[in-house]
Amino acid sequence: MFHQISERQMHLIRWFLTLSWLVLILSLFYDPISPQLTAPNHPWSPFSFNIETCIPVQGVCLEQKPYPLGTTIFWGFVVPSAIFILLVFGHELWRRICPLSFISQIPRALGIQRKHQKINSLTGAIHQEVVRVPKNSWLSRNHSYLQFGLLYVGLCGRLLFFNAEPWALGLICLIIIASAIFVGYLYHGKSWCQYFCPMYPVQRIFGEPRGLFTSEAHTSKQTITQSMCRVSNSKKDEKSNCTGCQHPCIDIDAEKSYWSGINQPSRKFLYYGYVGLVIGYFFYYNLYAGNWNYYLSGIWTHENNQIATVMAPGFYLFGNPSPIPKLVAVPLTLGLFTWGGYFCGRKLEKVYITYQLKQNPRLSLEQIQNQIFALCTFFIFNFFFLFGSYPVMGILSKVEVHFIEEIVILVSALWLGRTWQRSLKLYLSEKQNDQTKFTS
Repeated sequence: MFHQISERQMHLIRWFLTLSWLVLILSLFYDPISPQLTAPNHPWSPFSFNIETCIPVQGVCLEQKPYPLGTTIFWGFVVPSAIFILLVFGHELWRRICPLSFISQIPRALGIQRKHQKINSLTGAIHQEVVRVPKNSWLSRNHSYLQFGLLYVGLCGRLLFFNAEPWALGLICLIIIASAIFVGYLYHGKSWCQYFCPMYPVQRIFGEPRGLFTSEAHTSKQTITQSMCRVSNSKKDEKSNCTGCQHPCIDIDAEKSYWSGINQPSRKFLYYGYVGLVIGYFFYYNLYAGNWNYYLSGIWTHENNQIATVMAPGFYLFGNPSPIPKLVAVPLTLGLFTWGGYFCGRKLEKVYITYQLKQNPRLSLEQIQNQIFALCTFFIFNFFFLFGSYPVMGILSKVEVHFIEEIVILVSALWLGRTWQRSLKLYLSEKQNDQTKFTS
């Protein structure tokens, strides 16, 4: 679907989204306009608040003041939009429009990537070659754990430092941008996306084995598929610019990449651990404040002086603060929920596999595992939008909220139905049949 859009058009879209992101980052450091829209009892702004409303945190009403909208826009609109795009339109669209993926290619575009000398074994000639991540290196084998760890650190950072502090969020965005450019200098291709990006685990959860409207690379007649790296010449002809930075590459055929690693321990940790991590992230708001109003009100996106609370009591249970500081409580909670999600997932996996093999012995282990992963994605997608996005929906009317809820349920149900019957055998059969038709 989106692989047919020309690289020139996508290039313009990437520029627009990247510049928009940079403007948003700039507003995190200086924004004299949007605080006027968040003044108490503003006559028409949906972001204004009732100054008489008490939002208690550990038994004390938080002070409410006019606030800039940068953090609210980022956490309430940008992040949910990315997740929705991944499930509905798949990795195919996301990788072609992602500003960070675009930014990581700056060293290649400028021709300043790191290179090493290589000697031709036949001629003895010496030439320079760009550096790729070695196939059997530690990074190649363990990048899934590394990226999940970075995602975990990022969520801890949200709860501790940059959920509500605009300058802290802006600073972390700039650090991530600099890291993407540096990795783009060190390694060729989309090495930042494949091996380092903290968003990559989220891409796998919601973009595999394919989005609701993702094209099928294994049945495509085109040589350039899905989000495959490409360049266009002066005649507007496009050709592959793949550097082989990862195999099998999710940009070439997302479903092939999915089936190749479906039984790997890292993939199971990713799915089950991610479910636990997300539940733990949202549940911590209640553990910290002692109520759900703190989260549901959305005040956590503009809480005054969030960083000053890192040494405050990290839990407020049964009306009493705990001696454990927030700096310790946050990683402890998210870590316990992550491992709890993983171990519960493995236990339920064994039960489900045993049940399915008895009831449907013709099902392969890969197909059963696919069903388990699909249920994980379906659950966490609906949990995120129907509960996690509630603070943003609070600015909408009841009709608009119900409409969004129906859309979320509809697209996730359609995605589940499209994914449920997929199997490695079916994938290979479709690929073989298509190749037979093409050769004949």
